[in-house]
Amino acid sequence: MNKMSVVNSLGRSATRLACLLAALPVLAHAAIVEMDARDFRTATSSTVLAVEDFEGLAAGPVESPVPLVNGLIYSSAAPWVFAPAPGYTSLTGDTPLSAPRTFIVTEPGINAFSVDLFVQKDDEYDVTVTTAKGSTLRIAARRGDKFESFFGIVVSNDTIQSVTFTAVGGSAGPGTDGAGVGNYTFDNVTVGTVVPTTSTSGKKGKNR
Repeated sequence: MNKMSVVNSLGRSATRLACLLAALPVLAHAAIVEMDARDFRTATSSTVLAVEDFEGLAAGPVESPVPLVNGLIYSSAAPWVFAPAPGYTSLTGDTPLSAPRTFIVTEPGINAFSVDLFVQKDDEYDVTVTTAKGSTLRIAARRGDKFESFFGIVVSNDTIQSVTFTAVGGSAGPGTDGAGVGNYTFDNVTVGTVVPTTSTSGKKGKNR
């Protein structure tokens, strides 16, 4: 094959490759946006949300994983239902207090998640959110008082796979497992499928 034939052949190959790339669908980038309680209510105002308030669970230890009424599964080292009075039931965990506590999404299409938090204000927590397509939001060592008793996210162009909380240290301890952390609980765990918000008043997480 002479030089001109090689050039022509490469040109035809490049043209075909360009046509193939142009025919591929454009994949929208997934974004995980953290929101405060007000912005989450606004973003989910037009949809029906499924809420687990734990009032239907008996107080005391339960076996992990724990199926919840809104289709989530809760997994931790030693789940415990805390029920000091009617209307105040919440879900927590026993030792080790530093073990991860994970909410796993089982229903298709879920792109919104929120939970009321009762955390130690001086302790620190890691939070990891993963999506079905592999996007991740990681929050490292955030003080409990910075959560303002709430954590919410809305995901665009993807669905939620799991949300994990881990106590990583602080001054509320010493904690029975020696981690130096105090216990914390969850209430009103909420999920739904909503049109993602474009508001910039929420805190946008960094996807990795």
